[in-house]
Amino acid sequence: MTPPARPRRLWIVMHHGRYHGAPFYPLPVLRRKAQVLDLAGDWQPAEQILGEGAVLARGEGLPLIEAECLQGDAELLAMQGRYQEALTMFDRARTIVESADRPDLAIRIQGRAGNVSFYLGDFQGAACSFQRMLDHAERIGDREMAASALANLGLVDLEQGRHEQAERSLLRAIDIQERENLHQRLANSFGCLATLCARRRDTAGATEYYRRQLAVATAVGDRRTIGASLSNLAGMHWQRGESALALDCCQRSLLIARSLGDRRGVAGALGNIGILHKNGGEFDRAEACYREALVIDRELGDRRAAAIVQGNLANLFKLKGDAARARDAYDAAIAGCRELALRHYLCESLYQKADLLFELGDREAAQAANGEALALAAEHGAASVAAGTAVLDVKLRAAAGRCDAAAELRELLGRFAEPGQQAELHAELFLLTGDQRDRGAALAAFDGAGGSPDIAVRRRIERLRRAGTGDG
Repeated sequence: MTPPARPRRLWIVMHHGRYHGAPFYPLPVLRRKAQVLDLAGDWQPAEQILGEGAVLARGEGLPLIEAECLQGDAELLAMQGRYQEALTMFDRARTIVESADRPDLAIRIQGRAGNVSFYLGDFQGAACSFQRMLDHAERIGDREMAASALANLGLVDLEQGRHEQAERSLLRAIDIQERENLHQRLANSFGCLATLCARRRDTAGATEYYRRQLAVATAVGDRRTIGASLSNLAGMHWQRGESALALDCCQRSLLIARSLGDRRGVAGALGNIGILHKNGGEFDRAEACYREALVIDRELGDRRAAAIVQGNLANLFKLKGDAARARDAYDAAIAGCRELALRHYLCESLYQKADLLFELGDREAAQAANGEALALAAEHGAASVAAGTAVLDVKLRAAAGRCDAAAELRELLGRFAEPGQQAELHAELFLLTGDQRDRGAALAAFDGAGGSPDIAVRRRIERLRRAGTGDG
């Protein structure tokens, strides 16, 4: 049965053309149509509208509207991972506004392009764009632009491990946004500050700021941000051992995304649900979520998200003991992350692949992959894998007879002080030396870490417990 027509949706996607030689709809209305389609995840018709809008604006001698359409098109291209095309489109828009003697708009466009540079891993280029945006905003007294630039500068500092600078920039942005009632931007800044707390392993702080993000988004009716904040809170609930609440948050996020027609949001929520299922040992359900997310990401042309999901699939196959599929998925993830310069996720996948190769006995390939991961972790402050790459480096060198593994692992105990890291190091020492003191220290550290350990950690804990009963 054919579903009933939806007039408002039909109005959005209908042909706009011209009427007696003039645009059928005012060009700003066409731009708004494209924004609605963007929110719905219908990027192809949105691109068509923006392309037609740019042509119409050029014909009507409206360069600023033409530039606005080109900028919108560039943002759509960036969301699909078509970053070089996006930068080219941003350049076209910037050239137009510069010719129209609007340096303020040129700097705004360059700031948007800075986001693409950020995703490409060109942090210096992104920071330069954001700093120019901030300097201009402060000269002309544009507090909204200043807050946007500060928030983006905070993200660059966060990605590069400059946490104190990131905190200062984000707090300045939040102060402006609160004073100027820029609520939608404020919600996003709270989310960024929460991520900073999470990177610092400050679960309480992260939870507080994610809750603030949710409260502000709820107050202004920003359902997409509501969904995003729920997904973020899910991770906090999991870390505190509240697995049921974590899954509930993700499922609510998925429901919101589906109701909005936000396909990117649907894919993101499915990916997070997959992670929860994987951590809980429900591998089939996790794989189903990942595969559905991957289909959506590919349909949307979102290569960044697809590469991340491939990495999650690889981790899942590794846990299931399916080495062949794990290697293929890691290769796909690494290729995608390398192409798009997604250094954080590249580091994660390289380390996980190296660990797999070591277990398979391919030490040369493991050394190459882990060596690159080590360098990336040091350069970009990838705390989540820093200890793991260091431990694997010791194991690889020890296997080649180039170091005293026990001595170097004990040295690492002084570098990595978090309970989870201490637990892993003591566990490795116990497996290496059989010293029951390390076994006890590992179990105590695992208990001290709290929360809901994922399936790999639970397997390690169970192995340690069995070793104490003589069944290991």
